[in-house]
Amino acid sequence: MSSSPTYGTGSATTSTKSCNPGQFLVAISGQTGNNGNNNIEVQNIAGYCSDGVHLTLTGGGGDTKSCGDCGSSCSLGPFMFYSNQGAGFDGVQARPGYSVNALSFRNNNGKAMTAMAGDNGSDVTTSALFTCPPGQLLTGWNAQAGCHINSISFQCATPSVPPLCEYNPQIEPEQTTGADCDKELNSYIGALNENAIIDAENQYRTCLYIQQHLAYEARLPFFTQNAALSGWESNAPSSPIQTPTNPIGNTTFNCCNQNVNIGGQSVKDAVGQVTQSCNLTSSNSPSTTPSTSSGTSKTASASSSSPVTKTSSSSTLFSNITSQDWIYILVALVLCVIITSSLFVAIYSDG
Repeated sequence: MSSSPTYGTGSATTSTKSCNPGQFLVAISGQTGNNGNNNIEVQNIAGYCSDGVHLTLTGGGGDTKSCGDCGSSCSLGPFMFYSNQGAGFDGVQARPGYSVNALSFRNNNGKAMTAMAGDNGSDVTTSALFTCPPGQLLTGWNAQAGCHINSISFQCATPSVPPLCEYNPQIEPEQTTGADCDKELNSYIGALNENAIIDAENQYRTCLYIQQHLAYEARLPFFTQNAALSGWESNAPSSPIQTPTNPIGNTTFNCCNQNVNIGGQSVKDAVGQVTQSCNLTSSNSPSTTPSTSSGTSKTASASSSSPVTKTSSSSTLFSNITSQDWIYILVALVLCVIITSSLFVAIYSDG
């Protein structure tokens, strides 16, 4: 674990907030306000962790008109920073004086800085960007705070869990079964993969929206109670637009001399049907059409079977006669010869 420099020199009530071990900050919110000397400062800060734990308020602030017990420190507006793709923050920059006038955070994903929440007044200077050690993310803070944030430093730690929302489409590779239908099959697999990508994107955007919405809702009671809703509502996340998948109908392929119907319920079923059909044909097994209703993943290897060649009907007929069948045929022929000979003997004897 490591910590940023301490920003600000004032002292007040100590407030230490941190995510659970292995978790990290995915959203940071707060308020800025006027300190009575025409300078803006950060009044309060709160966080939202990757496991859904809300780090409650550090600092003061409140009503945009009366400011409660904060005297001349009137709130100017709330801020909310959602980390890019829910991947957390790995750096911080501040404008500190006696108190903390402004804060900005660096997104772990993409390394872009958030807006600067607070003042860019002439009485303070912007600090150098602090970045967590490689592999670490911001997990909390240690502050001195009363009506506003007098001083603050941020903690870094190594996360032990991946981001809650990850984009991970399940793509099926093209197949080479050695059958005439490979081209059609791979075209079909490509269409299904396009839908798999669309589904993954929809799930990913929805996951991020839910995470951001929960972070927003966690702070909502404070702004509701302190009459600051008009400014806070602008920080609500937008519901994602769901992209519709492309319609794919049933398809029948002539593969390995068999009709293989692909219902479209999954890529793996489609691949399983074709590879299984080719293996059945090449091993001279009875010709059947595999069922599409099971939904289980079939892993028949196409490489284990050689390309299928077409044979004539007569060769196919004799190839299906077993050695036991030949014995029965031979016995029948012998009996026919004996019976025929007996008939000839009987005829000539009577003559």
